[in-house]
Amino acid sequence: MILFPNVAEGLLVALDTMRSNKLRSGLTVLGVVIGVATVMTIASMVQGVRAQIFNAVEVAGPTAFYVMRFFSQTPVNPDRLPYEVRIRPPVNREDAAAMARLDELAYAGLWVQLAQRIEYQGTRTQTMAVFGADDHYMDIQGGTLLHGRFFTRGELAGGDAVVVLEERVADRLFGELEPLGHVVRIGGKALTVVGIWQRPDNIFLPPGTNFDIILRVIIMVTLFSAAYMAETIRGGLAALPRGQYEGADALGLDYWQSMRLVIMPQALKISIPSIVGNFISLFKDTTLVAIIGLLDPIGLVTAIRADTSWNGIVWELYGFVALIFFLCCYGMALYSKYLERKLRTDHR
Repeated sequence: MILFPNVAEGLLVALDTMRSNKLRSGLTVLGVVIGVATVMTIASMVQGVRAQIFNAVEVAGPTAFYVMRFFSQTPVNPDRLPYEVRIRPPVNREDAAAMARLDELAYAGLWVQLAQRIEYQGTRTQTMAVFGADDHYMDIQGGTLLHGRFFTRGELAGGDAVVVLEERVADRLFGELEPLGHVVRIGGKALTVVGIWQRPDNIFLPPGTNFDIILRVIIMVTLFSAAYMAETIRGGLAALPRGQYEGADALGLDYWQSMRLVIMPQALKISIPSIVGNFISLFKDTTLVAIIGLLDPIGLVTAIRADTSWNGIVWELYGFVALIFFLCCYGMALYSKYLERKLRTDHR
């Protein structure tokens, strides 16, 4: 029977402590909430990736595969092909026709992928992947034909200058104007728009919703870093002796005045090493954007190596990137020491 009074007394003590240390308690709760939310988000993303893989298999079929001369996440200059490409024979029409004759294959076609800008009356897109494909494109890639039509057999046989635009590209170039029948230029070649294609739905977002990939990175990095920063500041608050709080009360300061004038300046000074450590870790973690297809410094090195002018130069490029990271991280560490010396108020 003594158990319940003890529990009630413990709850009262805990609530009293939270009331007397509002900021510290709030930061602790914030860190826990953000941490749990981040874990739940990552778990949801893992489940989403799994579902996306199953969806891609269902769209493309369990026996669909690609034969490529060389795979690269960065554009390759066709006039200066890297050594890894030159040593491989190109895939040609005869190869596609030979595979199409196999009884085990329902379809085989020759596609071309280029990195080009699309232009319409002075409005241009960013450099993007442009496919030279046939009328089986949606059978392999999925998606929906929103307006117009796809290529006809006659257009494919005659090599007619026609193009099917992705929905976002059409909105970027034409706005409210109807794109069908208008002429766009891709790599200096004029092509007539005959259809508008929509990508398969993104399983992470409601239908019709789209976030820029940079915005997604900013949101995730902000939430992830906020959890660490909240815990760092909470540790600084916990490191302050009780006398500092009592001294602020003795001066007649209210809660927010004591936090602004007495507590937080000291807590931030104590937390400087941990804060700078978080900044350095965050700076090094920027290389993780390569996972979602954005260029990081290592990706830039890969793009530079694709140019034959840089053949044989490998360690110099990676060494330069490592030097940049070292200088930035070491500079932040030196600035941290400078701040600690400048704000030092104890007896020397």
